[in-house]
Amino acid sequence: HGGAPEAGLGSIEGGVERDVLAMGRVLESFGNARTARNGNSSRFGKLLRLRLRAGAQHGVGELAAQTTTYLLETSRVAGRAPGERSFHVFYELLAGLSYEGRTSLGLAAAASGHTLARISDASPSGAGNPGLEAEERRRDIERFGELRAALSGLGLKAEDETGIWEVLAAILHLGDAIPSEEDQPPEEARGDAPFVVSERSLGWAARMLGLDVDALRKVLTKKRIAIKGRRSFYEVDRTRPQAEALLRGLVVTMYGRLFKRLVASMNVAVGAGVAASAGARSGTPPAATELALLDIYGFESLATNSLEQLLINLTNERLQQLFSERCLLSEQALYQREGLTYQPVGVEDRSGAMQAVARVLDVLDDMGQQRWRGLRDATDSRFCDAALNQAGKAAGSGQKFLFPARLRSRGVARPPPGGACEPASAAFLVAHYAGKVEYSREGWLDRNEGRSSQEVEDLLDASEKKFVRGLAEQEPAVGSSGAAPRQFRSVSKQHRRDLDALLNCLNATPSVHFIRCFRPNNSQHPCHVEKAYLLEQLRSCGTVQLLQLMHQGYPNRMELREVVERFAPLLPPDLRTGSPRTLAQSLMLALGVPRGDWTLGVSQLFLKAGQLAALEDLRNGSTALEPAAVAAARRAIVRGRWQRAAVAGKCVAHLARLARQIRGAKLRRRLRAVLLATRFVARSRCLALRAQARRVVLRRRLRVVFRAAVFVVRARRLARAARTAREVAEAPARERGAVAVPTREVAAGPLP
Repeated sequence: HGGAPEAGLGSIEGGVERDVLAMGRVLESFGNARTARNGNSSRFGKLLRLRLRAGAQHGVGELAAQTTTYLLETSRVAGRAPGERSFHVFYELLAGLSYEGRTSLGLAAAASGHTLARISDASPSGAGNPGLEAEERRRDIERFGELRAALSGLGLKAEDETGIWEVLAAILHLGDAIPSEEDQPPEEARGDAPFVVSERSLGWAARMLGLDVDALRKVLTKKRIAIKGRRSFYEVDRTRPQAEALLRGLVVTMYGRLFKRLVASMNVAVGAGVAASAGARSGTPPAATELALLDIYGFESLATNSLEQLLINLTNERLQQLFSERCLLSEQALYQREGLTYQPVGVEDRSGAMQAVARVLDVLDDMGQQRWRGLRDATDSRFCDAALNQAGKAAGSGQKFLFPARLRSRGVARPPPGGACEPASAAFLVAHYAGKVEYSREGWLDRNEGRSSQEVEDLLDASEKKFVRGLAEQEPAVGSSGAAPRQFRSVSKQHRRDLDALLNCLNATPSVHFIRCFRPNNSQHPCHVEKAYLLEQLRSCGTVQLLQLMHQGYPNRMELREVVERFAPLLPPDLRTGSPRTLAQSLMLALGVPRGDWTLGVSQLFLKAGQLAALEDLRNGSTALEPAAVAAARRAIVRGRWQRAAVAGKCVAHLARLARQIRGAKLRRRLRAVLLATRFVARSRCLALRAQARRVVLRRRLRVVFRAAVFVVRARRLARAARTAREVAEAPARERGAVAVPTREVAAGPLP
């Protein structure tokens, strides 16, 4: 955050090897700490890139180095699990400084005199053991001398070294600025009551940081609240939790920026003139003249697991996936391409676990954005509930990697002895590749906040000391012209972005080698092996599958072309003829390599472990070909040629028979087709004749029906005409009969 250092480590004469070792010594002091499982645990990730300068010849000064760091556990400065220590540099400073040096910084003689360096509660790792504490103090004194020598060897100026010790001393004093609740009256120990600050610690912290003690006290005890729509502020008293949160943010911010400033300065000193700063962050693969060494934190399951452990375990999930792809899947794919016989080895797909962790971190970022905007319901408890809600929604799709912490099951990675995650404080459980880990409910939003408060920035920027002002984040003041509103900065998002760039860099690298480290026991005792504990580590990281594959496979391989170029002159002239496969076979037979220790693929020669060294010894003249083996190779080659000739003859005869069979089959198919065609034509003609006969019969029937219809119509017409004629003929007679009847009736009537 602090940008490039104003005065840092200058380039000096000397070998880069010495500078790289000195840089490692500085990083160990400022980045390593004692945990419950490891007395010298690296609390950050490191990628060291050694690059050969363009045009350099063999000699001193031809190399340049660049170090990229990942996710320093800065929260360890403000608090840690019982029995663990903060970063080594605090204890080395307290033990290694002279009396005059400690007096000038106002420091106590022992770590127990400062809250942030105090080791609380004994643990099986050795805390509370007087003998071990004396041994650690002796080592701290030695390491402090080595640290100062390393800083001096890298060209650190005296005023910058003094600035480093003053910042570290200020952090220790700030940790003592608010006495513990046990040292205050009950009414002052309440969270909402005013609290008492230690004037001595506050004064020493202000002196070390070059600040006005009254200004520091005011920031610690008073909170400035801006009035909306105006440029004025009003002040309210801070509660004890608010003051402790401010101090925690101040010490964590200062230490994190001090660490980054040291790394940037050492990169300038060790890698001067080499533009390698953008390599790992941007995902650029190493150059052909570059060697990169990645030292990353391992899988963690501590007494209290929070954001740092989740990000560390996510990193291990991604790297384990890379290991599976590079060492297991790619090896089996190579065997398939080369035509080798092997027993497939199953590889677990961990994409579901990585997606579950990504969902949790997305919810955390959303909650952090809400808290940054001032929403009061953005709390750690609400984040845990929202994360479990997301897990519940995904449960319908069959996810099996994120559970509520109350659903304990077998396979949970238990924390080390000396501390346990209480069910009430546990929030959720993630099934990682190395075991299931429970994560606590507290500290998520604070640890994910990558930007310090404006009050912290104003304090650092107001320092009278140039070194301390260099730790401030340079931004326009709020309310000034051109000042943009301060935005939320997510630690998890930045880490995932850096992790993606690192994985892109590793994926683009043609050759990646893995070094697996295993702990022989969980008690940190020498010469003691816990077989079950060691076997669990072997199974969880995929080493068992790799051993199964390598046992049936061939760890060494060479291109057949390379075999011809490098080893053909070692064979007698009569064995140098033939194809590259024949020459490779002759070489193996002449060297007397057992048949089960080598095999030939399509384009490569595969060797069991140790056989490549035998070839190199033969090439260097350390060994010679035995005449009996050469004679046996000649016989084997001749026998192989006769066998191939016999196989070729059999193949030709078989092909001839096969050709005859194919021709006979083709002829039979053609005859069958002709027969079918003939049958089809005959049947078609028969069907056509039948259809024609049916048409003739149909026409005849239609003709008969038509004639019958005509006859009926004509008959009806004739009948109608005849009927009409009769009616016409009968009409007069009917008329005459109707007139005569009344006449007769009158004549027959009586006389008057």
